[in-house]
Amino acid sequence: MKKINFNEILNGSTWIWQQPILEARIFACKFLGKFRRQFSKSTWQVLDEKWIDLVDHWTSSDHLCTDVLSHFPLIDKRFSYLDDLHRWSTSKNCWRRRISLVTFVRIVRTNPKGILAAEKILVNLIDDEDYYVRKAIAWILREAIKSNPRRVLELVKIHKNSLKPSEIKEIMKRIHFKLKS
Repeated sequence: MKKINFNEILNGSTWIWQQPILEARIFACKFLGKFRRQFSKSTWQVLDEKWIDLVDHWTSSDHLCTDVLSHFPLIDKRFSYLDDLHRWSTSKNCWRRRISLVTFVRIVRTNPKGILAAEKILVNLIDDEDYYVRKAIAWILREAIKSNPRRVLELVKIHKNSLKPSEIKEIMKRIHFKLKS
């Protein structure tokens, strides 16, 4: 049996992603994510150039983030992924802005330093009015409670005027529960 090299996997996944079918895009993310140990800066560039601007639904956005982008070493300062995510957070494309934050969901859930890395992007987006970006802000804060509830509480206090009352209520309920346990 012929061994397939990673470039063939990336090219095939990119072709599948480019099909305007939601289920195909989810499959492309899940399939490519299986090869995450082979991800490199050039993989990131392909995703930036050929995948992200094709996002047109929150489901494909979130699968791209959780199955693929979140597996890059986001908080390793030797790489420039944070610079790219920061740039994406100021994009006119609402999906690119959402992706800049949702990419951190996995890491903020388990790593107390994750929310610190995501903060610069969160601050860029805190006043964003797009519905799906707002949902990403609340999601990232709720997930960060699991690893760093005190920092999330500080962020809520700092940005209370930019957060919606329903977002604050949900976050505070979860922080209270986490700090009690």
